[in-house]
Amino acid sequence: MYQVSTELHRKTTQAVVVGIAETKRLINNEQMKKYYIPDGAIISESVSILIEAKIGAKSYLEINQLEGHKRRFAINQIVNPNILITWEGVRSFFKEQLQFFKETNDVLTCFLLEQFEEFCVINCIGGEKTNEYFFLQFERVKAQQMARKIHNYIWNEAGYSDIEDAETRDGIGYKRHGKPKFSTLSIQRQRHFILHIGKKEERLGLRYQEEIDKVIGRGFDRQDYENNKYSHEAYIRLEWVDDFEQIRPYIDIAYRLR
Repeated sequence: MYQVSTELHRKTTQAVVVGIAETKRLINNEQMKKYYIPDGAIISESVSILIEAKIGAKSYLEINQLEGHKRRFAINQIVNPNILITWEGVRSFFKEQLQFFKETNDVLTCFLLEQFEEFCVINCIGGEKTNEYFFLQFERVKAQQMARKIHNYIWNEAGYSDIEDAETRDGIGYKRHGKPKFSTLSIQRQRHFILHIGKKEERLGLRYQEEIDKVIGRGFDRQDYENNKYSHEAYIRLEWVDDFEQIRPYIDIAYRLR
């Protein structure tokens, strides 16, 4: 597959423009360009396929763009109606193929299909942001493993009876029923674990930040505005944690004091 910047010169039996996006919704921006360049193409002796791909929940396929791509085909080429596919559909198709190639023991193809699926998960293509999406945003493998351990502890091992999803947009938030969240696996502000401890005016986050830094053996570089605006928060870089037991007591404290 490759990008097409010039016209095709050979007619084929079949020709079509394929559009891939999060939805099959089409928009008309009412702007016509002289040239449209497809994102990719699949060309064989019998088939010519031009591909337009959109990524993002609010990125829609444009009618004029799809129709403009047809001018890339060879002169007098008969072109089939446009085919619209969602990224969810693409992922589902490749998942089915993965099962087939596993049965045939095609290791290389399986590896490539698994890499594609992981890419989609990491970049939230063809699906909602899942917990796995947020885990994978932590760049270090050690941090990813610790994030999963924290999540499992809070939901399954700690014995907390009133845990709820805080519905955090930039990470995974944890809260007690009817109360503000007490911790966040955040992919913002350096990708770290945040403990929301007590009330802001109590400034407990600063106190426990010092304790946590000593236990971990690394000092978190807090900015001045964080000390004032987020005095109830303590921050932990997960790649610095060697043993979950180093931070487990502080999760319990945050849960209890919130």
